[in-house]
Amino acid sequence: MTAIPAPVISAGSSRKWWVLLAVGIGTFMSALDSSVANIILPVIRTTFGSNVALVEWTVVIYLLVVSSLLLSFGRFGDLRGHRRSTWQVL
Repeated sequence: MTAIPAPVISAGSSRKWWVLLAVGIGTFMSALDSSVANIILPVIRTTFGSNVALVEWTVVIYLLVVSSLLLSFGRFGDLRGHRRSTWQVL
């Protein structure tokens, strides 16, 4: 079995900056998602009349599900091809 060589990206290529921008935006959105979930905790607690521990567990479970789906769909994209898997998910 022969290995496929990785594409060579020159130092002046703008593609690496687009990749860096995409990763940065993804990281920012992940941090924003978890901070919004933590900001809404007091509202959830007062609305449903529950204790703090139960509401924190709810947020932890939410973040675990989001993280596991992110990993699963990333692997799916690696196996099926990114362009093809994007159209299958949409």
